[in-house]
This record gives sequence, C-alpha cells and structure tokens, in this order.
Amino acid sequence: MPDTKQSILLGALVTGILGTSYLGLITTLMCCMNVIAGALVAIWHYTETNELTISGGKAAGMGALVAVGGSVIASVLTLILMTAGIRHDVVMAEFMLNNLGDQLPPESIQGLEDQVEAAIQLGPFFFNVLVSTAVSSAFGAGAGAIGAKMFKKGGDEPTDLSVIEEL
Repeated sequence: MPDTKQSILLGALVTGILGTSYLGLITTLMCCMNVIAGALVAIWHYTETNELTISGGKAAGMGALVAVGGSVIASVLTLILMTAGIRHDVVMAEFMLNNLGDQLPPESIQGLEDQVEAAIQLGPFFFNVLVSTAVSSAFGAGAGAIGAKMFKKGGDEPTDLSVIEEL
C-alpha cells in the first residue's frame, strides 16, 4: 500500500486551520465539522492520488490520525493567537454578558467575568486540548470510515492477500 503521510498531513492542516480560534468556535458548534472535513479530505486525496479503494478500518485509522494532527495544529495556532491578544473565548464571554446578562444566574455572570479577566492559563488550555483530541479522534475515525465508502476507486474493498496466500 502507498504511503499515507501526505494525505494525513493535508487532512490535519484542513482540520487544524478550521479548528483555530474563531473558526474553531464555529466548527465546534457544528459538531466537529473541521475534523470531519479534514478526514474526508485525507481519504479523498489518498484514494484519488493512488487510484485505489481502501478498507474502512484503514480509513478510520487515517481519520483518527488526521484528528490528532489537526488538534495539535489548531492548538498551536490558537495559542499563538491568544498570546497575540486574539482571544475568542473572551469575545464569546463578553457577547454573552452583553446580550444575555440579564437572563443568566449570578454564578454564571461571575464565571464569565472571571473568564474575561483571566490571562492565558496553560494548565486548563492543555487539559482542553487533550479532551478535544480524544473526542475528535472518534469523529475522525467515523468520518474516515465513511470516506472509504464515499471515495471508492474500482470495485469492492481490497482483499487481504495474506488470507489468500494461506489457502
């Protein structure tokens, strides 16, 4: 089988860029759409470049790797933006305070105000990265398996030659 690294990297870049800062907020609200898009791009690229059909299991593995790579890329880009003062979490908290402040309970208002005043805290940031990576991997694997069915090249899925050789 041809090497998958280039396709996984392409999918991870799509996932990472779409998952960065404000775009990450939008794609999270759309249920991990950045991960799904990245995994589908990776599977499409791999099958199109190599003119072959891959198994659902291999595609699921590729999708999970796309999600992990994309999570790392998005985290690094978001951290860079946050240190530069571009904080989507603060903007969202300020939006909620300005538009929903009179409808929120006092403890929620206090939490949002604390978030607006907080500096970048690396501990919670990296904890969120680990949790989102785990969740994203499941979405990436599922999208990869779906991509294997969507981007078939030729007939049925490939057969395992080791089973044939044993006969």
